Amino acid sequence: DLILRKKGEKPLIGKYKGKSRRWVVERTNSWHNRFRAILIRWERKSENYLASLYLAGSIIAFNFFDR
Repeated sequence: DLILRKKGEKPLIGKYKGKSRRWVVERTNSWHNRFRAILIRWERKSENYLASLYLAGSIIAFNFFDR
C-alpha cells in the first residue's frame, strides 16, 4: 500500500466475478452441528475427535447421495 502511494497510484480491490458459495459452507456446517459429539467436544484425544468428524462426514455424505 505504501509503495503504491509513493508512485501516485491508488490500490484497487477487484470485484469477485464468480458465484457466491457461502451457502454451501453454511449448509455443511449446520449439518455437522446436528452431531452432538462434534458440537461439544467430549473426546479427550484428538484422534477420537477426528474419527467422530470422519464418521459424521461419512453419514452426511451417505444421506446426501442417498436422496
